[in-house]
Amino acid sequence: MTKKQIELHKEVILWFVNNPDKGVWCRSDILSNLWRLQYEPVFHTASEYTYTQNDEYSEFRKAHVDGITIQYNPKRQSHDRWDDLDNADFCEDITHYRIKPKKPKFIKDRWYEYKSGHKCLGKDVSKYSGNKEPKLWEPKDGEYVCIEDFCFANIYAVFIYICETHNNRVVLPIEFILTLKDK
Repeated sequence: MTKKQIELHKEVILWFVNNPDKGVWCRSDILSNLWRLQYEPVFHTASEYTYTQNDEYSEFRKAHVDGITIQYNPKRQSHDRWDDLDNADFCEDITHYRIKPKKPKFIKDRWYEYKSGHKCLGKDVSKYSGNKEPKLWEPKDGEYVCIEDFCFANIYAVFIYICETHNNRVVLPIEFILTLKDK
């Protein structure tokens, strides 16, 4: 091992010497830009190679290197206070860290579901701002849904959703019926 390799990767090398059975994560910007777990790392000196420890913080370390924002909650008493970290050293308990959630991108006329189970159209999401972080609705087997008719526009039927049966049809949540009342 050269002096340059040690200078570039000192922290990861020291960790690896004490934890050789855990390996280290390596990413090459040249080859595939994917992280790979290595148990016999070479510690390249080229700037295209990045290494990080394979410890309980490895997902945070990799995300940080990939330019994703890591957040820190100093007291973990309130789930509402998360501060963005510029330089993450990961010296606190793992529960104090998280990867910053992405803001949902709402698409008009797509259905979204809140943790409470409430579903609404993307254009109506702002009406329900008290509910946090809706996700794109996807039907689940056994759920009542509205299915658009193949031949006639604006004709719908109510079915119990079965993935294999309805996968080529327009499927809408049962709440869709309420949007038809004025049409």
